[in-house]
Amino acid sequence: MVRANCGGSPGMRRMGCGVAVGAAGVLWACGSAWASIQAQVVFDRGVGDLLNVVDQSRYAVSDDNHVAFARSNNVSATAQSIVVWQPGVAPRVVFDSTTQRINNLAVNSAGRVAYSISANAVSGNVEHAVRVALGDSSVTLTTTFGPVANVPLGVGGYSTDGRIGVSLNGATGSIYSENPAEPAVFVANQSGIEPGQINRILGVGVLDDGRSIVATARFSAPLSRIWSVTLPAGSPQAIIDAFDPTQGILNIQGYGYSGNRLVAAVGDRRVGGGRGIVYFNGASSSLLAPSLNGVALTNLGGDISINDSGDILFLASVAPLGTPLDLIAVQRGNLTIELIRAGDTLFGSTVRRLAISSAALNDAGRFAFYYELANGRSGYAFGVIPAPGVVGVLGLAGLVAARRRRD
Repeated sequence: MVRANCGGSPGMRRMGCGVAVGAAGVLWACGSAWASIQAQVVFDRGVGDLLNVVDQSRYAVSDDNHVAFARSNNVSATAQSIVVWQPGVAPRVVFDSTTQRINNLAVNSAGRVAYSISANAVSGNVEHAVRVALGDSSVTLTTTFGPVANVPLGVGGYSTDGRIGVSLNGATGSIYSENPAEPAVFVANQSGIEPGQINRILGVGVLDDGRSIVATARFSAPLSRIWSVTLPAGSPQAIIDAFDPTQGILNIQGYGYSGNRLVAAVGDRRVGGGRGIVYFNGASSSLLAPSLNGVALTNLGGDISINDSGDILFLASVAPLGTPLDLIAVQRGNLTIELIRAGDTLFGSTVRRLAISSAALNDAGRFAFYYELANGRSGYAFGVIPAPGVVGVLGLAGLVAARRRRD
């Protein structure tokens, strides 16, 4: 059902419009600006509650609407668990420990979770591992020993067909199968991905078209290149490159991928500077500049997410009255659609802070986000972005909603 009520008169705040999706239990209601978003609660921490999220961005969303996130006990930070949530289904715990901490995780469309963990200790070398939760059991794919302060094993993605991207000590990247009997497929090492240079491998992902992506940095520099590698390991191709002056970027703040699409939040070399978005559609790259009301959104967060339709979910900071405010929006081609910002109403209170992850958006057009409210509550919520046809049907109303006029 599509509803539009975009009246108003001079001096009044323009009304936004939205979509009601009753079957999913998610409502985008008409209201001021884009509208007060009403979304489903994934996890909510009330004032004084012991349970909390491990990290605001340590969660992932699958294409069939599973949300996996890391949770901790607020009294003892050493007690951590991984919870998988799905609409209409009781949440289930797939990992629970008082002796190991959760570093990162990924979830696939079967609701299976791959995750990296490290043993808790004050000092010395400890065991680090990558595991997969398969229903009621879990299997260990690989382990290593290293300093407690390091995170030598990283999980970069989990495909529908059971492949998991894993980086080790910044030195190698491999693709593992959720079946531990199958050998890992080598992707790249720190000297082979760019001949003549030593690179730290920061992340490894799995694309649906038989390729892998590898994020690297030179020496102690920040993330600077994202490569495409054909599997089994072939010649790497730099597709987003801060060292290539023709790409017009200074640095890479963060990246996300889906199918054969890749997106990155980048520092922008163009006049005015700030940050932009590089979008790789599987064949070529383009540099996008999100804007609302004709004003460029140059202060973008590092976490950014994309789906197979090419919708790009990102976090930005705006300061309409001089005070920075968090804002979550979706970029669809050259159109920027604002979804929610600090100051909006959510779950009966006012939003104070927002965050997303690089795996926040799925192919069904659903997304999860972290929130903090004025009443002291915080947690994860699950919402829906407007479909392309809906924005077209709304016409001017959709444009007003997308650009979020605040008259």
